[in-house]
Amino acid sequence: MLVHLPTFYDRGTASVSSGATTVTGNDTLWGDGTLLAGDRFTVPSQPLVPPQRIASITSNGELELAVPWPGANVAGAPYEVRYAGIIERSTAQTRRYLEMLGDIGSTGVGINAFGTFAGRAAYNDRPANFVYLSTNGNGSSITYPLVYIKQSSASGDWGTSIDITGPQGPSGLIGVWRGAWAAGTAYALKDVVRVAGTSYICEIAHTSGTFATDYGAGRWSVVAQRGDVGLSYNRSTSTADSDPGNGNFRFNNATLASATQLFIDLIDTDGVTQTGFLDAWNEGTSPSSKGQLYIRLRDNPSVFYVYNVTGVTTASGYRKIAIQYLSGSGTIANTAACVLSFMRAGDKGQDGMGTGDVVGPGGATSSNVAIFSGPSGKAIADSGIAASDIVRAGTAQVVTGRKTFSAGGTGDSSIAQLAGGGGGEIAINGNGVGAAVAQYHRPSGHITYFGLDTDNQFKRGGGSLAGVARMFFDQGNILGNVAQASGVPTGALIERGSNANGEYVKFADGMMICRRVWDVAGLAVNTGNGSLFFSAAQTWTFPAAFATGVYPVITGSARIGGVLCYVHPNSTSDNSTGDSIYVVSSASVTGTAHIRLVAIGRWF
Repeated sequence: MLVHLPTFYDRGTASVSSGATTVTGNDTLWGDGTLLAGDRFTVPSQPLVPPQRIASITSNGELELAVPWPGANVAGAPYEVRYAGIIERSTAQTRRYLEMLGDIGSTGVGINAFGTFAGRAAYNDRPANFVYLSTNGNGSSITYPLVYIKQSSASGDWGTSIDITGPQGPSGLIGVWRGAWAAGTAYALKDVVRVAGTSYICEIAHTSGTFATDYGAGRWSVVAQRGDVGLSYNRSTSTADSDPGNGNFRFNNATLASATQLFIDLIDTDGVTQTGFLDAWNEGTSPSSKGQLYIRLRDNPSVFYVYNVTGVTTASGYRKIAIQYLSGSGTIANTAACVLSFMRAGDKGQDGMGTGDVVGPGGATSSNVAIFSGPSGKAIADSGIAASDIVRAGTAQVVTGRKTFSAGGTGDSSIAQLAGGGGGEIAINGNGVGAAVAQYHRPSGHITYFGLDTDNQFKRGGGSLAGVARMFFDQGNILGNVAQASGVPTGALIERGSNANGEYVKFADGMMICRRVWDVAGLAVNTGNGSLFFSAAQTWTFPAAFATGVYPVITGSARIGGVLCYVHPNSTSDNSTGDSIYVVSSASVTGTAHIRLVAIGRWF
């Protein structure tokens, strides 16, 4: 961001009693230097109460008003502290910005021109103190805006660049992990707990009662929701062949590596009937295994057991699962919460045809793919292709190592010459009118999609980004109409335009720069004020409107004949669409004024 000049502060909530001067804050940072005595405190829910002047800042969570609060009691409500004014207030950000641009009032030097770093060369012969704003930094390693000032009239004698990025903001609050939630525990703001696999963060300090009641009262918010990881059951250490009861399962042997049967109720711990799913474990036609059953502790994945499932027998209220131990580790105690996942084995393939007269090669490489040799269908050869090098279409597959895909070419020498599937490309096609996407999946469930969306824009979205689709920018769409929704950019990165009132550049982050080169004939700068003379007010209507209440910063310079002047803005009211300016000189002069103006602020 080039310039960030906020007009109010509203972090956290505030409380103040009617007739009191002490205001207390929750999750506020009033003492970090952002607020100053003289700023105005107001509560949006009480619009008839005028903003009250702040006498002093006591701490991050307390300030004092100059007079008692005239409104009704305020308890933990949204508030605003309106800064006393962008110019008058001289906040750290404003002072830093003004220092970089120089003392406009004493030198008359403002931003004389702006553009890319390469465009600076066009101004190499300008006189000393000529100011140039490079919108792309130094054109290489630095891409954020920089200011350059001519040191003398010598060609190319530019000074060291001035960095005008904003200061670093205050550090955010980090949650404190407290482990599993427990009743009767004192929890502080930002404490984080785990309940049934979902993480929650404390929004209001309290001593816990029941979690459902506390959550309903707004004391907790979800941080990370537990995903669907399998069936939720508790272990019973009984080995009896009987219904273990709702939400329970048991083995037929206390030594889990020796167990050959698992007895599981039809209803899991969430009260969901799993009859159809459990019966489906018996549907596989592979002769050796129906699939694999993975059992682990919910809160400790390092404790787990894996079994082959060889059959399912129906019993009243439960199922008997025939199992074969494969591997495992750790102890699963009585009533321990577990997660059960079943992975179905592939079905038995169709029996081969013929009478056994197929002939194989004299030798072959292990794990290579076999192919038919000749048209008889009875001769097999080694293809020379390893099975691990095959990527199956239409199914999910993990491919390890580096794989090269070659689709064959037609002589096209560049991407720009390809026209809709005519060359040697790997194609990803959408289904019907849907988007054409590629999925990227990182362990722990993080997924994102890249592809061509239905509006023919290349985007990233879906998966872990939920319903968000974010557009990629290139030479074709970086310039256009900027837009925003609730403070989030939704259009191009940069918008440029001009009209009879000058030129403007809008940026997606909300910043806007307006510029005008203006010649005013017969301007008289002859009204005395101390040792200076000033002109009648000249109205500048901005080429594009700033946001209401922004009060853009206006700078400029002027020259009448051989007399150098500077420009002083009026700025006595909201100047979102324009402002009056005065040309000021140390000598009384009349003539054509060559005025150069720049206004910087926000368009939202």
